Amino acid sequence: MTEDTTNHFTFQVIDRVAVLSTDSKGWTKELNLISYNEKPAVWDIRKWSPNGKMSRGITLKNEELIALKEALQTLEMEKGEHTHGYGR
Repeated sequence: MTEDTTNHFTFQVIDRVAVLSTDSKGWTKELNLISYNEKPAVWDIRKWSPNGKMSRGITLKNEELIALKEALQTLEMEKGEHTHGYGR
């Protein structure tokens, strides 16, 4: 018996939430809501090329996004410096 070992995956961008930055080559770092392989959508942060290629990124469940939001709200961002974090 032969196994199909090719990695096929599909994705659908459900909601383009925010472009966080754009680099000099036009790649955008974005926060999106994406469904991978027809599974429930997850929050996704990654870079996208101008022609739609994706780079490595991270995905977050709703609970993780809420925890991240709460953590970010506790940060004091002044003059590009942060006062919290590991080793601080």
